[in-house]
Amino acid sequence: MQPIQQPNKLYEFVKEWCTPMLGAENYFPDLFGKYGYTFTGICDGWWWLEDRLKDAPEKDLWQMLAIASTYWMLNYEKWYDDLRKDKYVR
Repeated sequence: MQPIQQPNKLYEFVKEWCTPMLGAENYFPDLFGKYGYTFTGICDGWWWLEDRLKDAPEKDLWQMLAIASTYWMLNYEKWYDDLRKDKYVR
């Protein structure tokens, strides 16, 4: 009997919730550049190359999640701190 294959939960989480910073494929070409790219126009965003992301090693998935989460956490802290200090009051 073959073991039941469970979907890669980490892959699903990264695909759904990990939003790299714009230009991540340029800053980290050996990591983000292998698995997706930034799109710009009327709106900006990130496009995952799902066929490559599905086959990504767990280490790469964790690294992308850590880098993107750290980037957003640090920036949101700064933005909210600036709001608390009334830097953006109009």
